[in-house]
Amino acid sequence: MSKKYFALVLLGLAGCQSSPSHPEATAASPAATASPYHEPYRPQFHFSPRENWMNDPNGLVYENGTYHLFFQQNPTAPVAGNIHWGHATSADLVHWQQQATALAPDSLGLIFSGSAVLDAQNTSGLGQPGRPALVALYTSHSERKEKLGRQDVENQSLAYSLDHGQTWTKYARNPVLKNQGSRDFRDPKVSWYARGKKWLMALSAHDHI
Repeated sequence: MSKKYFALVLLGLAGCQSSPSHPEATAASPAATASPYHEPYRPQFHFSPRENWMNDPNGLVYENGTYHLFFQQNPTAPVAGNIHWGHATSADLVHWQQQATALAPDSLGLIFSGSAVLDAQNTSGLGQPGRPALVALYTSHSERKEKLGRQDVENQSLAYSLDHGQTWTKYARNPVLKNQGSRDFRDPKVSWYARGKKWLMALSAHDHI
């Protein structure tokens, strides 16, 4: 959630632009001139949302011809807070279409950073025949616990999608990994370990991984 990650979003997503194929980024015309994608200080080569605050990219995943980019976003204000997962898609990693917000805060807290994977073999059991699940692992950050000075502010939660990332269902038994004693316990990265036939999760616990 640092300025460093914000800089990475603006400078590190090479090839990510709001392109001429985007209805709000068409060639110059009276209507397009007023478009938010033609604002004087709007990055034209890197992805940026239509409005409000954004931070680091999350859950970069490819499925069936579509690249998905999720990102930290406050959809209601241009400052940090009220953190959701925004969502954009691309067929070529250059031209991006912003989608509806993917994940919103709930009783467990704000939706902090994480990762997403395609569970092609349905190892989670969350998929259906012919409908493999996209699975997102993210950190639930409790502002209520934070205000109380508690240590278990952050836990790991899961959500899944059966319609190519358009809608998401949060796992009924979240959190899937409870806080293990660290005030900073976040940013799960999940990958498939083929040799061991299992999923591995790396995450940050204060100054350790």
